[in-house]
Amino acid sequence: MYGLRNDIDLNFLVGRTVEQVAIGTYEVIFGFDENVKITVYQEFRYFDGQAEWVWQPEAGYALVAGRTVALLGFSVEILSVIQAAWWFLLSRTKAA
Repeated sequence: MYGLRNDIDLNFLVGRTVEQVAIGTYEVIFGFDENVKITVYQEFRYFDGQAEWVWQPEAGYALVAGRTVALLGFSVEILSVIQAAWWFLLSRTKAA
């Protein structure tokens, strides 16, 4: 698998709302409105405001991925690249 280039334009994600988190042993799929999906095959980090959790595509990490279910209903507010890694800031929105 390949990572994302630092110069990729992901601005289409701003305003997208997380509607689904699908968890498998070797992948996690984040589903957004407008039928946008991001599949993660490598490590990702999730910060819940108190602790940082690291998911890896290995057996035993499903509970870490399960923590991201808390993102359901949140929308992407800010995107940035910090130290060659993409960071997404999500905020809670209510559906109309």
